[in-house]
Amino acid sequence: MSLRLARGEMVGLIGPNGAGETTLFNLISGNLKPTSGEIRIAGRDASQDRPKQRIRLGVGRTFQILRPFTPSSLSQNSVAQV
Repeated sequence: MSLRLARGEMVGLIGPNGAGETTLFNLISGNLKPTSGEIRIAGRDASQDRPKQRIRLGVGRTFQILRPFTPSSLSQNSVAQV
């Protein structure tokens, strides 16, 4: 797979259960190391970097929060969880 994002860009990833979305997020965030290919961040190979190192590069992940923050709006909840 090839994916290119601009600094500060936010995108969503959707797919059916078992399509690999969580695996992709784990690879990008460093929670899983690739068995082939590379993960490039800011032009450098970060494939072997740990999650802590990737956070310093501005890449991290959050986990689903199933309850909204009240009394915030839907858009405020979306931004708060990023």
